[in-house]
Amino acid sequence: MRYNDRRHWLENIQTTLGSNVIQALEYSRYENRLVHERTTSTERREFVYDELNRLRDTIDFPPGGGTGAGTPYRYDVEPTLLISTIFCPEVAGGQPPFCIRIWTRTQRQSLI
Repeated sequence: MRYNDRRHWLENIQTTLGSNVIQALEYSRYENRLVHERTTSTERREFVYDELNRLRDTIDFPPGGGTGAGTPYRYDVEPTLLISTIFCPEVAGGQPPFCIRIWTRTQRQSLI
């Protein structure tokens, strides 16, 4: 594992099982510290960000180059809504009533 002391980020990592290397990852970064590429012995993945520095796409390239296959990531414009409902069931036998607050997370469906 190599760590950049000046920039405070991981540059590579190697995982072994016994004496066998089972994973070796190399990272490159943009000047703003976001990951630009992750390279292994079998692929290169490029990370693309939007103007808010959110992950927009990943593009996987085969070894030796060639056309990459992309995976898009999209975000809703409006925030997630939390809706609160109070439920007070009737209690038999003269027991004092109790109430439960139930939170429901509602998200606007993305059209992007």
